[in-house]
Amino acid sequence: NWLAEEGDDSQIYQAQCVAVSEDGIHFEKKGIILPPPQGYMHFRDPKVWFQEGKWWMVVGARDEKDQGQVLLFSNDTLFEEGKQWRSEYKVLGKTDDKNVYMWECPD
Repeated sequence: NWLAEEGDDSQIYQAQCVAVSEDGIHFEKKGIILPPPQGYMHFRDPKVWFQEGKWWMVVGARDEKDQGQVLLFSNDTLFEEGKQWRSEYKVLGKTDDKNVYMWECPD
């Protein structure tokens, strides 16, 4: 969603959502499971995996200083109605290069 003028990509609200399917063809949208942390825009390209008894997700992001970052999140279940993923408060990667304002596809 645009938070400023359409085309102004400095303020794009992106969140991670989930859809479920039993047959891989028909999907039911379940909504947002992970909104962007405070101060982040361009929050996309999630990579999800299961390890050591819980689910993990890395997401490419851009902070309010226009720095590209990779953020880490976890959850006990892949999806549970009304439950959002939690931040591990870890930045796995960050750049100060002003030519890299968004960390695309962190996997």
